[in-house]
Amino acid sequence: MTLDEQLYLKYEQNDFISIPSKLSDAHFQKISPHGIESHLYFGNQPLLGHRDFRKRAFEAIKDRFIAPEPTLNLTDIDIKCERSDLPNFFKFGGQHVGTLNLSHPSQTFTSPCFESHTISLEITGENSYSVLHKTSGLKKLGCGDGFLYSDLFNYHAGAIYWDGDHKFEFKLVPEEEMESVKKVGIYGFRMCDKVINIVPDFILTLGLLASDLGINLPFNFSSELENDLDWTFIFEGMDRELKERTHPEGITPDKSLIQSGDLFGEMDTSGVDALIMYGSGSYIDHCLVALWIDDELFML
Repeated sequence: MTLDEQLYLKYEQNDFISIPSKLSDAHFQKISPHGIESHLYFGNQPLLGHRDFRKRAFEAIKDRFIAPEPTLNLTDIDIKCERSDLPNFFKFGGQHVGTLNLSHPSQTFTSPCFESHTISLEITGENSYSVLHKTSGLKKLGCGDGFLYSDLFNYHAGAIYWDGDHKFEFKLVPEEEMESVKKVGIYGFRMCDKVINIVPDFILTLGLLASDLGINLPFNFSSELENDLDWTFIFEGMDRELKERTHPEGITPDKSLIQSGDLFGEMDTSGVDALIMYGSGSYIDHCLVALWIDDELFML
């Protein structure tokens, strides 16, 4: 009996069935009350050095990109500097609209609420300066843009809802800060979302990442609510619906089926792991590899 025949027999004895696979030499799967357990077998050749694997991987990637209906949908959570009707993740940030310094003291740009903005830097004294923000062409009554000005030492944030001149004065500025203003300049940012959404945007994002940042949120913010935010981010960002396990103890693979070099994909519902999946377009956030040393199994 060959090694492959022994492998098939071993899996059959453990109630696995063989299913077709594009990437691997063999794919075994078992459905139990705890969920679905899948094993991919790549033979005895190194995974990435196996010529057939490289060919099948290329074909699978090609199929992914020419598929009429892509399996991933990254449009619902639109992490772009655009206004949203409702609060959303990571929308509280700003877009850099210009750096004002002695060489370039003025900058002009447009925005969703105004046809024209012009921001200018003026040194008004030895320890003072001002930022003049002129707006014109209000597009809609009640529409407002949020702004933030920073000189690396200090900042000012505000919102503008009407045409005209808006002057922000900075007085009693320390000598070191004034030197930075003259040499580096003032950074201007336009807030991406509607002014009314910025604080809710920040709270949503903080809730998504609270446990990863080691932050204890007030108002009895529970881990269940944080999981809900993680699930929402994954579902809306990747069209991946997560369901609660009916048996939370999960699946414990039979050690006799694990060989050194076997890969295990991990998916967690923490905020950072959700970001890894969103950014990479994958359904896992970390990988582990099995390693047998004598009679002891390690997962690296």
